[in-house]
Parts: sequence; structure tokens; C-alpha cells
Amino acid sequence: MSILFNEQPNISYFFNTEEHQDEMDQGYASAISTDEKRSVLVFKDVDDHFDGNGLAILWLIKGQGIFYLDGEAIKMETGDVIMFDDNIEHGFEAPKICMAVNVLIDKEYSLEEVKALIKEINKPIKKFKP
Repeated sequence: MSILFNEQPNISYFFNTEEHQDEMDQGYASAISTDEKRSVLVFKDVDDHFDGNGLAILWLIKGQGIFYLDGEAIKMETGDVIMFDDNIEHGFEAPKICMAVNVLIDKEYSLEEVKALIKEINKPIKKFKP
């Protein structure tokens, strides 16, 4: 497993740490936002686990740490993107709170498809004044 590429985030999410602290203290990632196949997660140290959803893309949008997949460690920095099978045991270890976008996918995407998906997610919502 390796980093596919690095896309520096143009997006950000605000959250109240206290609302997510209990889940993080129990070794889980906590969802800030979710839709059908995409979640924005906040986490620090995530215990090894299986999600059972299949292929996923993880884009680290804040922080740094070590992602573990079946015992294999990969150091991740802000902007790093990986693809992995979440049916395989995985976890994360970080010195500070991190944030990531996790996208469930139904097939293995090409590098170009992953880049296009991340670029689409990385567009901040612009608010227009009336």
C-alpha cells in the first residue's frame, strides 16, 4: 500500500471537539458529516477494526499520522490520498486530532478517476451575498 498522490485541501469543516470526544476516546473515528457514500471523519487514535464496506478512498485533510492496514504501516501527511479495502483490519495513530474524507467506492478506480473525485470534493462551497 502506498500514497496515491497528495492534494492539498481547499475545504475545511468546523466541529465541536466535545461532541466527538467520547467516540474518539473509545478508539473510533467520529463522523462530522455523512451522505450516501462519503463521510467526513474526525479522529486521533483509531483502534484496529473492520468496517465491512469494501473499497474506500481516504483523503487526510488535516493532521498527520500512521495508517495501518493488516499490520502494514504507512505515514500520512495532510493531503495524502490512499485507497484500501476496509474489509481488511485497519486503524490509525496520530499525535493530534486529524480529519479525513472517506469515500466508499464500488470498484477499483484508476488513479485518474481518484484524482478527479478528490478534485471535485475539494471545491469549497461559495456563499453569495444577496
